[in-house]
Amino acid sequence: PPTEQHMHRHKGHSHEDGEERSDSSSSSRGKGSGGSDSSSSSSSSSRGKQQQQQQQQQQQQQQQQQQQQRRRAGGVQHEDAAKPQAEGELLSALRGEYPLALASDLASSATAGTVCAEGAAAAEPTDAEADAKLKKHKEKIIFDMFVGDPVNVDMDLFDLWISGCTAQAAVHHLCSTVDNLDPTVAKQHVEHQFRLFWLLVEKLEKPRTLGTQLLLQIPSDVQRRLIERYYAIDEVFVREVVGKKFTHRLRRDLDYICARVNVSVTSALRQYDNCRRVYKCLQYNDVNTADTIRSTFLISTELAVKYQRIVFLARYKLNLSHKRLTCLTYTDVDQLVSVLLDKWTDGKTITMNVNFKDVRDLKALLNREAHEQYRRAVLQALSPRFAEAKLRALEPKAREIIKAILNIGAEIADSKELRDMCVDLVEKVADPCKAAALLADDTRLLLDSICDQFEQKWVSYARHHQRLLQSWRVFLHGISSCLVLMYDKLPQS
Repeated sequence: PPTEQHMHRHKGHSHEDGEERSDSSSSSRGKGSGGSDSSSSSSSSSRGKQQQQQQQQQQQQQQQQQQQQRRRAGGVQHEDAAKPQAEGELLSALRGEYPLALASDLASSATAGTVCAEGAAAAEPTDAEADAKLKKHKEKIIFDMFVGDPVNVDMDLFDLWISGCTAQAAVHHLCSTVDNLDPTVAKQHVEHQFRLFWLLVEKLEKPRTLGTQLLLQIPSDVQRRLIERYYAIDEVFVREVVGKKFTHRLRRDLDYICARVNVSVTSALRQYDNCRRVYKCLQYNDVNTADTIRSTFLISTELAVKYQRIVFLARYKLNLSHKRLTCLTYTDVDQLVSVLLDKWTDGKTITMNVNFKDVRDLKALLNREAHEQYRRAVLQALSPRFAEAKLRALEPKAREIIKAILNIGAEIADSKELRDMCVDLVEKVADPCKAAALLADDTRLLLDSICDQFEQKWVSYARHHQRLLQSWRVFLHGISSCLVLMYDKLPQS
């Protein structure tokens, strides 16, 4: 029988033989099927790439989820911090740290700082888009409304502002008038006040809205002073534009006028626009004109009367820019118009009620012979009051003066304007009187005599003589008062 050692050796040989057979069989299979090995290796590599892509996608999704969570958390924080940030920027603007262009954006707003935060939380953009939107939101903040305490208005600075003074010049003026004033504080105060004035411009142009607006709490007495000063007129500037219609052509010529009278363009534009608004207000409302101006623009009666006279000159185009009339100041022109309104209107309107056609008819009534008889009657009536030398100097001028007065009335009747009335009075009436060495009182006596002698000798021959006489008397009283006002100020021709 085989021994135990022999059996072990037999098992070892059999095992080796089996391995050899398996190797030979596997090699024979490899030789027979080489294509199948290559296909299995390619499929294993593709599976590895897919696994890597899936892992990358999962990582990206995790990162996006984390970013969204951080953005939502940041949006909530920004929503809580938006309003303090907006209030801080508003305070900075009120201190003067923002330029004037941003003041209206900041002052018109104080309660909306969460718009960007809500949009960022809802849209879920990428990091770059979120940063861009946040940056854009920081550059421009949109508010809804700002309501403050009663506003402190510096009237001295308001006077400088309406006169066209710049902020830098106002700071210099403030520092020179107030002792130990810090220039930085003065600059911030001036900039804040000027921003306030620009916010009030729209309301001052329509004064009735100033008392109903809710943006700025201004006491009623301060409102009245603001309106009165905003509609105040510069006599030097108004003297240059009276008698002209307030057209766009005149507005274009304001630069030339301002350079000539040394008035700022800003002040000239303000006064021009004010006069134009008043003129339009009375264009279709000619009843109680002064009261209409006062109630519409909430100004004093004195200022309303001044505007009434300016509108009267603009409506009838009275030429006061002629070189012979440059000696008249604004006060002289104002008195002149006051006389015309008193003599030729009913005092409440600016429409003349004189029938100048009657004056034109009287001119046609007098022929050459009638003119000569008229002249002799006037000189005879003046002989007790005038010295012989003065009467002798006036004798060759009397007929010329009477004819000029009749021509002035006829021209007004034809053109329905007073354009050349003052110029004709100066050149055709005042100059002959000055050549005869007549004083202002002498000229008044002459015109009164012309009216009285016409009433006694000539009106009875005309039909409707009472109506003609009334028109002639009203016309002569008006030009007589105007001529006396101008007479002493007129230079010798």
